[in-house]
Amino acid sequence: MKQVVPLAAALLCSAAPAHATPAPAQVVVVEVCVDEKAAASIVNRVTAPLEKLLLKLPNVADLQSMTFEGVVRFELLYTDGAGRSELAAAQEAIDRAAIAPGVRILSRSAQLASESQDKPYLAERSCGAARP
Repeated sequence: MKQVVPLAAALLCSAAPAHATPAPAQVVVVEVCVDEKAAASIVNRVTAPLEKLLLKLPNVADLQSMTFEGVVRFELLYTDGAGRSELAAAQEAIDRAAIAPGVRILSRSAQLASESQDKPYLAERSCGAARP
């Protein structure tokens, strides 16, 4: 004897969960280490000019920055998430950036990271490990 399953029940059983959590978006995290120690000076001479430059990159939807003693870190969020081409464009931008006279760049780096609420990668400082 065949058993007939109502169509609605069959569809409910085979459907994907309605509230699946999407994967975190990829972002580009940029770190620039400088020989300047005063945070206020770094904001004016490094952070602000680099923010203007990075905001001009294609598809940047938002930019967040943190300035510490000797280091500036940026998180670039893109309209459709970041990938290798966005990473390469950000790296090229910081490589050609003109920093204020008297400020020496010790190292700079860019990497892909997953966006998260607590943003631990913005708080971490790794100036010794980045490339000059």
